[in-house]
Amino acid sequence: MPAAEATLMAATQRPVRDVALSEEATHAAWHDIPSWFLIPLADKNIPAAVADLIVDAAKSA
Repeated sequence: MPAAEATLMAATQRPVRDVALSEEATHAAWHDIPSWFLIPLADKNIPAAVADLIVDAAKSA
């Protein structure tokens, strides 16, 4: 990873807080906010075929 990218990530990413996992959502943001899914072809944990299934399932929801 380039040093500039690592510096940016270190400055902008925040740890997950407990309220992020326990606070009830009042509106499903995915209805209004565009989203995307990257399919990494060299991922060692999630094969690309499984990622494709996840994307297909999300489109049908």
